[in-house]
Order: sequence, then structure tokens, then C-alpha cells
Amino acid sequence: MTHLIGKQVLMDDKKKRSRVTLQQVAKHAGVSRATASLVVRGSPAISKETREKVLKAMKELGYVYDRVAANLRSQRSSTVGLIITEIGNPFFF
Repeated sequence: MTHLIGKQVLMDDKKKRSRVTLQQVAKHAGVSRATASLVVRGSPAISKETREKVLKAMKELGYVYDRVAANLRSQRSSTVGLIITEIGNPFFF
């Protein structure tokens, strides 16, 4: 289903462009998914030539690293929570 709003056309979620995966980037660069993952994580074990090839593939395909998804996979985050019980107390300012 397509909706027209003025001259802008909105498409259903199914027709929207899906996110580029790391697997697609790896295939485009001619490397393994593990190698592409090491490049994303900044591993020094990857050669400069391979790193540049993967970064070029990421740029060409429009890959965007999803930090939320990475945190879900690792079951860790670097988020710190803070609870303030009395917002009017000048001690918290």
C-alpha cells in the first residue's frame, strides 16, 4: 500500500530499504564475516589493506553500525543509571 502526502510518497515497511548487514559488507569486500567484524571493532590483527577494503565496502553499501544490537548480543552496555529521589535538593545540582 502506498500513501500520497502532497508530492511525497510513503511506502509500506515491506518496501522500505532494509539495513545492510555485516555479512553483506563482508561478501562485498571479499572477506569473511569474522574479518569484517574485527574491522568494525578496531582489532589490530587486521592488515591495513584488508581494513581499507572493508571500510570501503561499508561506505559503498551504506552500512551503519548498530550499537544497540551489539550490546544485545554481548549482553553488556556501558550505560550508567542514576536515580535522584529529591529533584529540588540543591545537592543534586
